[in-house]
Amino acid sequence: MPIPGAAPPMAAPAATMPLVAQGQAAAALGIVKQAVTLLSKALPELPVGSEIHKVVTDSVAKLAKHAPETQGTQGIDMATIRDLQHQAQSAAPMVALMRAMGQHQQPPGAPGAPPAAA
Repeated sequence: MPIPGAAPPMAAPAATMPLVAQGQAAAALGIVKQAVTLLSKALPELPVGSEIHKVVTDSVAKLAKHAPETQGTQGIDMATIRDLQHQAQSAAPMVALMRAMGQHQQPPGAPGAPPAAA
């Protein structure tokens, strides 16, 4: 029972979860739309009738059903592209480091590895 004159209890963090989840879902949908766009651009360069062409065609068709292009989303699309670019730039030093480390740890005879000592 509330105390008269007392401030109402603070909202629990769970009260904001649906709003946060909606924002995250919208951002994820933007990424899926970008993936559909990228796959669609790659499709003409793939050999028609090849397994990869079939897989990409099927994937684009399935994804497009769930992430249809809508008008008025240019701002969301641009924000998604900007976020993806930022993530790629942020990860670039780590990727370069991992590649450099991987080159030093390749087993003898692996492509790019020094030849095994005889």
